[in-house]
Amino acid sequence: MEKGHSHLMALRHHCIERGADSDMMFVGIHGALIEIWRGCFTDAAVTAQDLMERAEQLGGDNMLVIGWIAQAAVAAYTGNERDARACALAAIEPARRCGSPALADWPITILGFLDVSLGNHVEALNTLQQLVFRLDEMRGTEIITAPFIPMRSRR
Repeated sequence: MEKGHSHLMALRHHCIERGADSDMMFVGIHGALIEIWRGCFTDAAVTAQDLMERAEQLGGDNMLVIGWIAQAAVAAYTGNERDARACALAAIEPARRCGSPALADWPITILGFLDVSLGNHVEALNTLQQLVFRLDEMRGTEIITAPFIPMRSRR
C-alpha cells in the first residue's frame, strides 16, 4: 500500500503543477480512500476538505459528489455518524442524475458500512441490497468497483 500511496502522491503533485483540477478530483478521492485504509484519518480529512473546496470551485454534480463521498467516508471512519449520513445522502441523487449511477455505489456503501459499524445489521442489509441486486451487471469485484462486497467474498 505504501508504494501505491507514493505513486498517487506523485500523480497528485503532477496534477497540481499542471493545474488539472478535474483530474485532481479523481486522484484526490483515491488518495482520501488510501489515507483512510492506511489509518491516516487526519490526512484523509485534509484531502477530503481540499476535494470539497475544489468541487465547489469547479461546480457540477459529479465534482460535488466526489467531495461528498470523501467527506462521508472520513466522517464514517472517524465515528461522526451525523456528518457521514448527511454527506452520503447528499451524494446519492446527484450521482445518479449526472450520468454516473455507479458513483452512487460509494455513498450507499458508506451508509452500509456505517450501519454495520453501529451494529444496525438489518438496516445495513436493506441499504446494500440494491447493490447486491446489481452485482451481475458490475464490471468486477475489486474494491473500487464493488466496495460493498466483504473481502473474503472477493475472487
